[in-house]
Amino acid sequence: MSTIVNVIYILLFLGMIVLPHFIVDDILFIPQAYAQSLGSLILISIGLLLYYLHQWDVRRMEKSWKYQRKSSMMPIPTLARSTAGCRSWRA
Repeated sequence: MSTIVNVIYILLFLGMIVLPHFIVDDILFIPQAYAQSLGSLILISIGLLLYYLHQWDVRRMEKSWKYQRKSSMMPIPTLARSTAGCRSWRA
C-alpha cells in the first residue's frame, strides 16, 4: 500500500480510539451513546470506502500493467534450422 493510504488508516484508527473522549455530551438532540455510535459508524464507513477505492486502483494498475507488458512484447521470429549443406564439426 502507498504511504498515504497507510497514514489515513492510522489516522482513522486513532480517531476510533479518541472518538469517545471528544463526544462527552449530547449533540443537539442526539444522546451521547448514539452520537458516539454514529461517529464510529462514519469512521468505519470512511475506512471501508478507502479500502474499496484502493483495491479498485490496484486492480486498474495491474490491468494497465499487463496490457502494457503484452503490447511491449514483440514477437520473436523463429529461425528455421536447416541442416542441409551444413557440415558437422565431427566431419
